[in-house]
Amino acid sequence: MSWMKALGCGLLCAAAGAACGAYIANECVTWYRISSREGASGYFVVFLGLVGLAVGGGIGLVTYLNTSGGPARQALTGLGIVLLTAASVWVIARAAGEVPPTLRGERLYLLAEIRCPAGWKPGNKAKSGGSFLALASANGSNGPVSLERGALNWQDARVEEGRTVVPGEMLLDSASPQRSLTVTMGPVEQGFILPLPAKPAAEYEAWSEWLPKVSDADPVANGFRYRFRVQRESEATALRESRLAAAREHRQAAFQALGPASPLSAYLEFFAEEGDDRTIRDKAGEAIRSRAEELGPLLAKPEYTHNAVKAVTALNSMPESFEAPLRQVVPLIVEQIRAYRASDPKDPDRQGALRASKHFEFWVRAWENLPQPKARSFPAELAEIQQAATGVDESSEIAWIARRAKELLEVRDP
Repeated sequence: MSWMKALGCGLLCAAAGAACGAYIANECVTWYRISSREGASGYFVVFLGLVGLAVGGGIGLVTYLNTSGGPARQALTGLGIVLLTAASVWVIARAAGEVPPTLRGERLYLLAEIRCPAGWKPGNKAKSGGSFLALASANGSNGPVSLERGALNWQDARVEEGRTVVPGEMLLDSASPQRSLTVTMGPVEQGFILPLPAKPAAEYEAWSEWLPKVSDADPVANGFRYRFRVQRESEATALRESRLAAAREHRQAAFQALGPASPLSAYLEFFAEEGDDRTIRDKAGEAIRSRAEELGPLLAKPEYTHNAVKAVTALNSMPESFEAPLRQVVPLIVEQIRAYRASDPKDPDRQGALRASKHFEFWVRAWENLPQPKARSFPAELAEIQQAATGVDESSEIAWIARRAKELLEVRDP
């Protein structure tokens, strides 16, 4: 017996075992919902790869020592046993796991539209990240299997016959036969039984009827309705890309329509938006720099203030004439802060707070770029903003404004 040949057979089978173990582990990440948080799924793949390495190496050595017929036959026998073992493990793991449903070989998205009760309007929390879909799946014994979340797209919401209709979607990860759909819109939560089979057929690519079929007064639905369909991944990807392309073309056409006679305010939106076309934003910045004196008056106009303050950052230097317009921005920021504080504490205007914090951030950057002598009068404006922002929930962006204003006051007026 040659120990070098035995070692070679063991290494060959070990490599095959490691590859099989990593592949099975990668599949199990999906089947068993192994989280990627803190690298958990990656560690799991590495761990099973090492297990496969050890098991494959052991099989190779044992096979070589107990099989006759030459090194080639011994190595092929060892590889066959490794692959057969891996196939058995794969079959068992797949049977016990939660395999996502497919249609024509493609993963599926669940699309849903939620029709709200007549006259119902979403609150601040519903429109600022407090809205989502949750799909709960159960096995045949009603035990919980998985809980999947999807987004509600308020930017695509529409009104039909006095009712707000909000679309949403999520990737289907469960093939369980019993499903329930829960809609959360801020403080409002409504659940429905979803009549979607474990493995949807092509007929489910069409929209369902509005469900459930009950009256608005029925507490089963509380005036809410929904409809659903499935969408193949290729269709979802193509639709998403076509929408992005259409939006990009519309933006480019709108920008190309501008000319020397166009008001500077028309360029502000293209500079303020962080679009995927940097060329448009750069050209808008060039227009702003070449017509800097026109930007000053726009700073004090409420309808342009936010974008104008952001556009100031495109300037290479700040004209002294900007001091007065920038002072007039302060009451607008204070008004935004007070509007947030006046909102319902149980349903605060988080989007308004975010707008105020961004507005304040760009205002500070603009003021700091004023000619140095003018910056000495900065503390008076900061004190007004700090006073308006002090005393709110520390988790709010408004509290950040108060802290930032205090820091700048301490630096400039120790």
